[in-house]
Amino acid sequence: MNKFLFFLLAVILTSIACKKNESNRPTSTDKTYTVTFNTTQNSDGNQKLMGKALRKNSTASAAASTLYYIVTDTASLNPTVLRTISQDSASNNFGMIVDHLPAGHYMVYIVAGQQGLSLYSTAVQYATNSANIAWSDTFAARVPLTITNADVNQSVSLERIVAQLQVNINDALPSNAHSFAITVTNEYRYYDCHTQKPSGPAAQRFNNIIPVDRLGQANYNFGYIILNTYAPIKIRLICLSASGDTLADKTINNIKLVKNKRTVLSGSMFSNNNDVNVNFVKDWDDEIFKVINY
Repeated sequence: MNKFLFFLLAVILTSIACKKNESNRPTSTDKTYTVTFNTTQNSDGNQKLMGKALRKNSTASAAASTLYYIVTDTASLNPTVLRTISQDSASNNFGMIVDHLPAGHYMVYIVAGQQGLSLYSTAVQYATNSANIAWSDTFAARVPLTITNADVNQSVSLERIVAQLQVNINDALPSNAHSFAITVTNEYRYYDCHTQKPSGPAAQRFNNIIPVDRLGQANYNFGYIILNTYAPIKIRLICLSASGDTLADKTINNIKLVKNKRTVLSGSMFSNNNDVNVNFVKDWDDEIFKVINY
């Protein structure tokens, strides 16, 4: 009799435990709703990024070749990623995202950029084969999503999250100049779509080879994309000969870049003139927004 009662109690407890576990799982009969996002890149008017013009509310394919869609819960810290979708520019309807989700509250992140953009949870980076960083034109959006009892169709405007740094060398380049080595201190490796901030501080290094036909000429310029628009950066410019000799070395401190704008560093490298002009260029075109003289 005691054995029978013990067996019966075990069966009841097992049944209760199974029902409890099953109640925590979404069932196959949960109703889902179609969620559609149409993305555009909002660049606040006609803009140029590294020579590429963008019109306000451009389509995704006009500004990007890679796109990620991330859905999480609404936790303010360490949200759980529920699903992701990736697209490239060869995909049909690139920039249009169609998903199916049950009713509930979610946070949606969409980020679009260039080839090489990689996703890690809610953060993105441009993967390289070395310790160096190389950011490209990148856009992102953070969208709260509530699904009740109907499908959702929504347009999302992605905002540019990077800045452009342009360097103008005003004086003539020496005849034996070969390249510029550029180091940007206080750059970042990752952009977290959840916090909407960069993370992973690191130095960024560039090497600009001078075309032979520019030797002996003034007003030489080059530019790069920078993620850090949150804290001042430091730029070091070194002009090198073909044999690696240093021809000029200049450091510019406390440069504050502005998201979605081009900052122009303009100065002399090879004369006694130590002035450096820092221009904030509005909307990535030729209109001067603000000038700071150092």
